Amino acid sequence: MLDTLDRSVQPCPECGTEIRTDPRFVVWCAACDWNMDPGEPEEAPGRLERLRRRPARQHGEKLLAEVTAGKTLRRASSEYERQRRCSALQGHSVDTTHPPTHLRRACLLTGAPTAAEVVAAPERKAALDAELAKVRETLAREILNGR
Repeated sequence: MLDTLDRSVQPCPECGTEIRTDPRFVVWCAACDWNMDPGEPEEAPGRLERLRRRPARQHGEKLLAEVTAGKTLRRASSEYERQRRCSALQGHSVDTTHPPTHLRRACLLTGAPTAAEVVAAPERKAALDAELAKVRETLAREILNGR
């Protein structure tokens, strides 16, 4: 499909740099930013449109402030803290023989990595991989197909 599009090259009227054109997009020059904002000025949005846009603008401004201040990592840790508090309050656990989720998470985060105590022999690992290959393939297809 892309090969059938009418593409050409033209010189920039501002600086003379060659510009590749594509009929699907607005033509602009990366060298001098000619025609960077060719659109017509938008008419003033109505009251309902302003109300609809407000949360998006606020979210965008907050996200920009977080990214420029380097707070994205803090946001992830605050999400973890929220989950930890909820887990502690609700006393969630996998079942009655396991500690609550917040304690298991704390143990995972504070514990040092250790080597596995049980290691499968190469022939056993190959047999397990062969046994799970069909399931992996089916699961991968379902994920790709959005099921």
